[in-house]
Amino acid sequence: MDIVNECRIDFKYRLSPQSPIISKTIFSNLVSTQIIENTLKVTKYVDKKDTYAFDILTYTIIIENIREFDVTNIFFHDTIQKGTQFIENSVEVNNRKRRCISPEEGFYLGCLRSGEKVKITFKVLVLPMYFHNVIKNYSDIEYDYIYNIEKPPIKVNEKSNEVKVKYKNKVFLQTVLGNTIKTYAYIEEILDINCKLEIIKTKLISSIDLDKCTVLVIGKIKYEILFKSLHYKRYIEDTFGFSTCMMAPIGMIYSNKDNIKINIEYLKANLLNKNSIYITTSLLIYY
Repeated sequence: MDIVNECRIDFKYRLSPQSPIISKTIFSNLVSTQIIENTLKVTKYVDKKDTYAFDILTYTIIIENIREFDVTNIFFHDTIQKGTQFIENSVEVNNRKRRCISPEEGFYLGCLRSGEKVKITFKVLVLPMYFHNVIKNYSDIEYDYIYNIEKPPIKVNEKSNEVKVKYKNKVFLQTVLGNTIKTYAYIEEILDINCKLEIIKTKLISSIDLDKCTVLVIGKIKYEILFKSLHYKRYIEDTFGFSTCMMAPIGMIYSNKDNIKINIEYLKANLLNKNSIYITTSLLIYY
């Protein structure tokens, strides 16, 4: 259905004070507005209210034909939110897996008869995020709409409701290392201490818990110590290896596990005796 509108202006004027009054009418251009009735009902759901790095979110979209006629050429599209990554081959249409298609590229669903529904699900991986607190998402549906049987159908876009998931930082591990450095020099006083960290290898270990996996982190830490010995300043360094395990969501398998980061939260050196230094190091391991 079209609503057509135009303006009409009636006015009078004279060409000169002595000339007769002239009446005239002018019309504006025509404007047309198409009235499109709701044809599809599009509802979107997400399976979680809160999430964290390497978690997996499942989106479900229900499309229902609420009119008495068939809807044709239905095209589904979904823009994957920044901070998440679509998991390949996770799309299902009416519980049947559809491989090699992507919501971002979009795909056709065909025709929906009156009262018929179609269910679409797909999964995304939550990436480590530092500037986003909420993950927002909605879907776009495009279909043919016949508003005049004497004219070809037009393309109509309809959006689903927006779903939101709160993001929290949960994937981290705090661990404490204790190492002893020995020297033949007599230690009067520790003047300064520094350390350098390096991750040598990370490895995923299978877990009994289907929602979790274990990440084995292997690294080394190098200590550099400046101390006072018999009124002279002396320097010593030593390197130690370490390993630790941290639990992570199963979504880790879809991402790069080598992006792990380590911060030194606490570093303290104490004299055990005149030739030994005990060093305590608190590490924060995170993504």
